[in-house]
Amino acid sequence: MLNIDDDMHAMKITTSALLVMALFAFSFAVNLYNNGFDYRLHIDEHKKVRFIKDGSQDFMHPTFMLKLSKVIKKITRQDSEQRLAVSGRSVSAFMGACIVIAVFFLSRQMLTTPFALSAALSVAVSPIIVIHSHYLKEDVYFAAALLFSLLFFIKTLETGKRSNVALFGLFFGLALSSQYKSALMLIIFPIIPFVDKKIEKKDYAKELAAALSISVVTFLVVNYNIFIDAANAYKGLSHEITHIQTGHSIHIYPLGQLFLFHYKYSLIPGITLAATVICTMGYCLSLYGWKRAAVPEKTLLLCITAYYFAHEISPLKPAPDFMRYMIPIAPMLIIVGWLGIERTYHFLRRSGRRLSGYALLCVAALCLLVLPAYDSANLVANLVDDTRMTAARYLRGVTGGYLYETYGLPRLYDAEYVKSAADIDLDAARRDGICHVVASSMEYDKYYYGSRIKGQDAAVYGRHAAYERLFRYPYVEIRPKYKTYAFSNPTIRIVDICAGERE
Repeated sequence: MLNIDDDMHAMKITTSALLVMALFAFSFAVNLYNNGFDYRLHIDEHKKVRFIKDGSQDFMHPTFMLKLSKVIKKITRQDSEQRLAVSGRSVSAFMGACIVIAVFFLSRQMLTTPFALSAALSVAVSPIIVIHSHYLKEDVYFAAALLFSLLFFIKTLETGKRSNVALFGLFFGLALSSQYKSALMLIIFPIIPFVDKKIEKKDYAKELAAALSISVVTFLVVNYNIFIDAANAYKGLSHEITHIQTGHSIHIYPLGQLFLFHYKYSLIPGITLAATVICTMGYCLSLYGWKRAAVPEKTLLLCITAYYFAHEISPLKPAPDFMRYMIPIAPMLIIVGWLGIERTYHFLRRSGRRLSGYALLCVAALCLLVLPAYDSANLVANLVDDTRMTAARYLRGVTGGYLYETYGLPRLYDAEYVKSAADIDLDAARRDGICHVVASSMEYDKYYYGSRIKGQDAAVYGRHAAYERLFRYPYVEIRPKYKTYAFSNPTIRIVDICAGERE
């Protein structure tokens, strides 16, 4: 009998391992698909590619992503900007798949294997993870490292093994090396012993000190050039701190939004409306059961709450992709969502309502798997044939010169470029032979939104009025085939300023 039981246990482990590998391969493939779009469509990628190519840096972010991209550049011997962007995006695709695996193992601290796999699959198909795994940006690097650091943090609490302490320190060091905001965890870690009295505080303090020492060493090894170019590093870090405090061109404060800005404009489009509602219910259910919750669940709740409100409190919500600030939160929220589903399912079964339990699972599969997968599939399918590519083709057939603003065309910083179409003197432009202005919803929408918020800089209201004047002229509008999302597929308006204004 023992041999049969051992064989069954081994079979379950093997099956789980194969499913996890299949899940990683699936996520990686989805994240790689259609990632060859023009690197000039994404203004931040344009800068990152330049950093990778010439070795420069502005230190507005730590350098883990750039260091890794430079290593790949040396291995592949690629030098063209487009190929550097695609190879960098491929690493982002890998990191996105790592997020999925981290979610599975984190979920296993709270969920049974089938529900942990479901949570990981939900993350794998969620639009916020899929699309941002197609960009050469630090966000998925940070989320992957943070989630793995949380996994080994929890394992350190459970076992106290040195290997777990070391891995916790290593991954948190990589999180610190990806984005400065990982330092928020330095507030959360000291709180943990006070939310669970079973934790021996002295042992915890020693383990945390050892792990953080490894994190500091990791950060310094990755970001060694901070010391080589200390003045520039200080300038970049100071810029980011000021940025957080004062915001971008539009200042969005929490009270005016009832602390719901990122909920409405980041989480709902990030994981879809139905999934957000279900995961919010799971979060509330976990908060309700706080006293009975184990350390892994409490840790996730603290992280979700801290990171969400930190981003809500800051006026920094830069368009067009403020959604990326919710990337580390979305996987955690999905985990607690599935935790709520599993608890409700088992409650229904214990109550003798099996059919209700099965109906719950069907609804969960639809809302957390099918609908997000449909959204992601449509978004990914349209990445290459972006609206700005259509606009570029259209402009080949127009007469007269043209100007374009940021996110208006797959080009940047050439003779026809202006930062904002609202700053163009239309009369002077016409005298210079300009007949068309290319405007992007990624620019003009933020000023339309900002104009409805009190207390903005005068330039915000001025630019909104300028766009209103610009759009009195006839224009051709190029809309996305599916929808605008993050840095992709804005609505483009090609305005004919040589024609008379419309009534």
